[in-house]
Amino acid sequence: MQKIRSSPLLSLIMLFITYIILGWSLYTNTLGWGLCNGQLFGVVFYFKCKWWAMILAIALILLLAETLASPLSNLRKFISLAFQSDTRAFITLISMAFFTALIIIWIHFVAYIVLLVATALRARLDMVMTEFRGWQAFFILAGVSLLGFIVGWISPNLILSL
Repeated sequence: MQKIRSSPLLSLIMLFITYIILGWSLYTNTLGWGLCNGQLFGVVFYFKCKWWAMILAIALILLLAETLASPLSNLRKFISLAFQSDTRAFITLISMAFFTALIIIWIHFVAYIVLLVATALRARLDMVMTEFRGWQAFFILAGVSLLGFIVGWISPNLILSL
């Protein structure tokens, strides 16, 4: 039986466009989310929130690329570690319930994350079908994702300055 070889190019283009949208929306909406200046325990603070949001987003992009490029045995180790004792299982289940409530409350924000994970999974699946190695998949996923995010982050400045 002949093996079907496909190119992951379409999936990578979808991933690129998704991260352009993420970069654009993060750049334009950071001020509106109230993440920039504020008061915490009576201390007023001011900082450049756009750069903090960018650094956090880049760290999460690399984390997602690493998670998708690593084998499932690492996930199995983490799950078995979380449920190793009764106390850890209880804390894990309470944490999962809390995060489930957060997901339901912030469903409009979680939809962006689900879209990012779905397109990254699609790209990773196509890379598995074309027999990319783990490190190759990581660098391709991270590169395409970061490039799309940076293009989306810079685009509002370029378009609004015209």
